[in-house]
Amino acid sequence: LLASVPAEHPLTGVVHAAGALDDALLGSLTPERLDAVLRPKSDAAVNLHELTRELPLKAFVLFSSAAGVFGAAGQANYAAANAFLDALAQHRRAEGLAAASLAWGLWAERSAMTGHMDDEDVQRLGRSGVAAFSSTEGLALFDLAVEQAATETADPLLVPVRLDVAALQAQASSIGTPPLLRGLVRVPARRAAGGASGADRGESGQAPLGQRLAGLAPAEQLRVLTELVREHTAAVLGHDSADAVEDDHAFLEVGITSLTAVEIRNRLNHVTGLTLPATLLFDHTTPAALAAYLRGRLQPGAAPEPETSAGAAGAGEAGHPAAPAAGGGAGAAGGGGSTIESLYRQACADGEYVAGTQLLMAAARLRPSFRTAAELTTPPKVVRLSKGSTAPGLVCFPSLVAISGAREYARFAAGFRGRRDVTVLPEPGFGKGELLPASVDAVVEMQAEATLRAVGQEPFVLVGRSSGGWIAQAVARLLEERGSAPSAVVMLDTYLPRSEALPWIQTNLSGKMFDREKMFGVVDEGRLTAMGGYLRLFSNWGPEPVGVPILAVKAEETFTGSEQTTDEESAWGPRVTVTDVPGDHFTMMEDHAGATATAVLDWLAENV
Repeated sequence: LLASVPAEHPLTGVVHAAGALDDALLGSLTPERLDAVLRPKSDAAVNLHELTRELPLKAFVLFSSAAGVFGAAGQANYAAANAFLDALAQHRRAEGLAAASLAWGLWAERSAMTGHMDDEDVQRLGRSGVAAFSSTEGLALFDLAVEQAATETADPLLVPVRLDVAALQAQASSIGTPPLLRGLVRVPARRAAGGASGADRGESGQAPLGQRLAGLAPAEQLRVLTELVREHTAAVLGHDSADAVEDDHAFLEVGITSLTAVEIRNRLNHVTGLTLPATLLFDHTTPAALAAYLRGRLQPGAAPEPETSAGAAGAGEAGHPAAPAAGGGAGAAGGGGSTIESLYRQACADGEYVAGTQLLMAAARLRPSFRTAAELTTPPKVVRLSKGSTAPGLVCFPSLVAISGAREYARFAAGFRGRRDVTVLPEPGFGKGELLPASVDAVVEMQAEATLRAVGQEPFVLVGRSSGGWIAQAVARLLEERGSAPSAVVMLDTYLPRSEALPWIQTNLSGKMFDREKMFGVVDEGRLTAMGGYLRLFSNWGPEPVGVPILAVKAEETFTGSEQTTDEESAWGPRVTVTDVPGDHFTMMEDHAGATATAVLDWLAENV
């Protein structure tokens, strides 16, 4: 490209504006996800630097981001990539070369990188003190920055960002102020005397919250802490009042995602002085449950907990730690020393996926089980993720893998809020003290009864993600036989248990499953053996066709050998519609969850 620049019109300026996003919490980043973000930023910028360093450039402008200056939750890879650009500009200026790195704030006009943001995301950023500027304002800032960069005394790093000082001031007492802005925004004087950061107060958190709790009865302590949790949750979600967040409503139901969960955790860290895990809101799934946990941590003499504890590692979607497998000994509750868990992890690391799965299947036989729904005295808690007035609503079944839970549907359900009800019925056996089903019939009967209790007399659609589609289809068949058929069945990238593609899928998905446990901390021995138990039960299962319409939603990005035949698709029933959505088996319900929800909404509107 450079060789094609004519001599009569020499190159005088370079603008590097490439970028990519792959947001995730730090623990879930992989080398591949890091490279995907660094490559277009750092690699491309270095190439431009080296190829043009001998040219008499008047401008060498790098489009960086304020994420590298202030930090941003869930953007460790993106922040690092932009910090590299800032450093490259410093390096070039030290060599006497033209350079300017512009660490941009938020533009109001959506781009390829911000097109995924909805109005709630923009409003949340606004509440954090970052206001958007128009394209006209942004271009004017660009012109000004390039003009300033041409002077010898100009700083090679400029930060064109619009700050809302009032918003920063409003949040200063709840989450503090970024160090770079402490000269601009200070904590209000009435809080400053006793409102030191968590790091300054230490693990006890006794100033000022702990001292306030010390003079209260236990019930009053819980009330204060519950109100505290509700206030911070409402603030992060943009509600005017904590009344919008009820004590016993699941965080997932009110719209909490992994990133907003971390934001709330950070606020609670600051106000309590505790060091709380990133999985906090997934381990303790309602404000009341979280308040009870905080009360225990704030008691005098309470021992500090590590960032990822055995309790967090085993937390189920209903807020219970996963059940230990029988025969696991002292390590059975989960953790790196757990025999079955460590053997399975080693098998996956060695590529022995079939052997690892067989181990889990065998271990699951030793766990207590139920033969009828009546024997299951403590079924998993029903989780409602969305409310809407349009019928039918959705009743969803999570996958049958170790990281399964209602959170699988959190981002998907966001597309239905205000439109249709979305309810999740977790499978039994993944939570503490829960029994595994002794047969397919046992879990299908139990989930069929749970479905009817959840929907009452209203029409409903059954939805299953991945192997959860087996449950959805089997429940649909049973309810159809009993005269209570669903309006439709939706299967989200579901394959037949005996599909030739399944071994390929399991091989590819094991690593991805462990990648995601770093974010949620839920893969322990109890959950692994629950997965093994379900895979054993369904190993010889085949669907009996149902007469209701079926939507089979497939991920566009498939694994080698994962293609399904027409015969496999028709095995579910005679009325199957197949549609493709962006992403792979995981990201279709994560980064592309909005597109997946839209595909389901559109199909329901036309066919049900």
